[in-house]
Amino acid sequence: MALAPSLEAVKAVDGERQIVAMSVGGEVYGVAIDLVHTVILPQAITVVPRTPEHVRGVINLRGRVVPIVDLRTRFGLPALSEDRVRHCRIVMVDIDGHHTGLIVDSVSEVLRLPESCIEPPSEYLAPETAYVTAIARAPIVRQGAGAKAGDAQNAERLILMLDVRKAIQGTEDTLHSQAGTEDPAIAA
Repeated sequence: MALAPSLEAVKAVDGERQIVAMSVGGEVYGVAIDLVHTVILPQAITVVPRTPEHVRGVINLRGRVVPIVDLRTRFGLPALSEDRVRHCRIVMVDIDGHHTGLIVDSVSEVLRLPESCIEPPSEYLAPETAYVTAIARAPIVRQGAGAKAGDAQNAERLILMLDVRKAIQGTEDTLHSQAGTEDPAIAA
């Protein structure tokens, strides 16, 4: 699987990027909309032995076996209880023709962000966060009866731009190598 720079992948027309905003462990991450195939409700996951902790297993989605990656454990956060997982979402992404599901806490919206609001991450971020390729400043839009006309002018939130390729790197390779390996106990 070739690793293309995700900053280029999320560029959109007219100096804007369209992203899908999702929450994982209290932080908001953005994924390029062109990588997102669909968002589904959690379903039964078949565990695959000897896979990394962040690979929850596989699901059958419309006749296709798709690996499922838990972004919480991938990012070193504690896994959710099975009861809480039922309220999460699975973001189906397509990376170079390979479908993978990402378990996230929630999916909130699709945003259009101007290039001027997107910056590279600080060099002081740990190497373990190499999957964060940029940080975007997005306005906080208040809605409802208490919203006022100038509220969003200075209120911003930060969105960590996620390089999905780096976040799932090794997942597909692990599952493909497992599929080709025979269990000696079964072969005997």
